[in-house]
Amino acid sequence: MRRYIVGRVAQMLPVILLIVIANFVLIHVAPGDPVQIMAGDMAGKEYVAATRAKYGLDQPLPKQLVTYLRKVFTGDLGYSYDYNQPVLDVILRHLPATLLLVLTAQFLGIALGIVLGVLAARRQGSPLDNILTMAASILYSVPVFWLGLIAIIAFGVRLHWLPTSGMNTVMGPTSGWAFVLDLLRHLLLPASTLMLVWVF
Repeated sequence: MRRYIVGRVAQMLPVILLIVIANFVLIHVAPGDPVQIMAGDMAGKEYVAATRAKYGLDQPLPKQLVTYLRKVFTGDLGYSYDYNQPVLDVILRHLPATLLLVLTAQFLGIALGIVLGVLAARRQGSPLDNILTMAASILYSVPVFWLGLIAIIAFGVRLHWLPTSGMNTVMGPTSGWAFVLDLLRHLLLPASTLMLVWVF
């Protein structure tokens, strides 16, 4: 098992490296000048040049790539001007909510998928098997983001059964079972939508 895990990680590293390099290339081939956008239209040439030098964007592209790779693989993902804090801090702040959603959807999807798979296998050729096969074909071909939008419109906007955004109700409970129930109510819609990906 240890050899398998090490092998899989070793296979992932080149893929991650290629993704990081592709991200670097896409940023540089995209139209527009990020330094000019940061500095503003009214900034003088001296200020733009100083800003470009500050971030190392006046260096040759190979040197910029080496610096970029070094920073990425040491955990320095840059600074977010939208959130006014380091990018890594933004990711870590949202990581618990992301893990809660993904792990919940994955657990429920795998559990329900096993149950439905056993039922379909035991009743092969039955109406239940045909319905599950058709549902699997349909849901497999539907993009999850589109399915999520339909679920929001149906259960959040039209029926008002579930909240359409957020992790908790604003000014809602902050502790106890009331907080847990409020969290589960907000989790139900996105987790159910993502669950369908794991079921089928």
